[in-house]
Amino acid sequence: MLSTSSQPAKALEKPFTPLVVSAPETHRQPLARFTTASFVSGSLAVFDTVLSFGVLQAISWGVNHYWKVAVSPGVIGATALGVWITSILAGGYRRSSLLRGDGWMMDYWTAVILFAVVSGALFGFSIQYDWVTIKSALLVLLSVSGTILIGMAARKMLARFLRDTLRQRYIMVVGSPEHTREFCREMQAENWPHRVVHVDMQSVTADGVASRALWGQAREAQVESVVLLDPVESASNTFKEMLLRWDRHSIPVFDLHRFYANFWQKVPPYALHAGWGQEEGFLLHRQPVYRMIKRAVDLAGGSVMLVALSPLLALLALAVRLESKGPAIFRQTRVGQGGTPFTIYKFRTMCESADKGDRYTRTNDKRITRVGAILRKTRLDELPQLFNVLQGQMSLIGPRAEWVRCTEEYEKTIPYYHWRHIVKPGISGWAQVNYGYGENEEDTKEKLKLDLYYVKHYSPWLDIRIILKTLSVVVTGKGQ
Repeated sequence: MLSTSSQPAKALEKPFTPLVVSAPETHRQPLARFTTASFVSGSLAVFDTVLSFGVLQAISWGVNHYWKVAVSPGVIGATALGVWITSILAGGYRRSSLLRGDGWMMDYWTAVILFAVVSGALFGFSIQYDWVTIKSALLVLLSVSGTILIGMAARKMLARFLRDTLRQRYIMVVGSPEHTREFCREMQAENWPHRVVHVDMQSVTADGVASRALWGQAREAQVESVVLLDPVESASNTFKEMLLRWDRHSIPVFDLHRFYANFWQKVPPYALHAGWGQEEGFLLHRQPVYRMIKRAVDLAGGSVMLVALSPLLALLALAVRLESKGPAIFRQTRVGQGGTPFTIYKFRTMCESADKGDRYTRTNDKRITRVGAILRKTRLDELPQLFNVLQGQMSLIGPRAEWVRCTEEYEKTIPYYHWRHIVKPGISGWAQVNYGYGENEEDTKEKLKLDLYYVKHYSPWLDIRIILKTLSVVVTGKGQ
């Protein structure tokens, strides 16, 4: 049966404390099968296909008074293909993406911009050789854009419906009570809608305890997935067979790292081990070709940005210098790739010699100048780091370069903190755009989850997402 050690069946609900004991509800929800991941994915694909055809016909009819263009099978196919590719890149067919708050919308905008750039180049090339007409190309681009915008609005409503409905569904977590508490705290932080059923790993180490009745109870409780918080080597053979049976019957089984990566896009530091760096992934660390491509992008992008933004850099330097005493450029020793120290350049945002005080920047910190507050909110204080990028000490994208003084303390108190140093630090990064500045060691631990996700799961697509999220921070001033 679903149990925690010798306790009765236990569902950990908000506030996710193992002291709350209740049996999982076993009655069937009438909408349950319409909220499964496979049903949502398939329905969205059909919806996008039908919608793309409808939008294409509507736009074609609307522009018919100005210029005639035939809605050929090629135009219909190109429109549907454009919508599918954009949605796949944005994760628009994954239910888990819709449950991540509004983060999926930024992924969609990233995919739309990338589609516009690539398709524009392809259409331009094709028009030059008379493979397609300008009218047909514009019709496809307008139809794809219209479909995506309507599809985003529909997904926003669907996400709200899913969150309300999935609050009655369960995730079964198998592991120690301590790790279960950590997992439930993470669920609460992520505002994840599911309830939790806990099975203590110690209760499934003997064949007699891990009975096959657990399978039937899991189905009745509408358990959607199983998360293994601890290794299952010590579990009984009966329980291991049940895990295989669940996976074959549409109840996916995740280990802890895969669940965190797939759904929350971070890494759980409390589950790290010495051999973590030998697992799959780490393309940027292991594959020289990725390092070469990233370095080429850093040199080209850094040079272009430095030239294009030079007037802005001069104006910002002047503003910093006029408001308060001290140099416009702040220099500090930071930790780079492999733990190598280097001197970082930033616009000074605090009064002179502020780094001799509290190592953390607090909310409404009196050391921050008025100009500095604006620079920090828009992240424009980071622009002088372009010189560090050109020197090869930093990358445009990567974990934040931390102060040597802070790093020495973190490596003593935070396990595996050094893993974030296997890649170059960046001007912006996954932790910077998703979490912001830290005010204490707990914030640093949260940011480490995001930094380690980047280190392990780096891809050019992830860099593009970070760049667009960074632009959003600059434009909206949502930095700290």
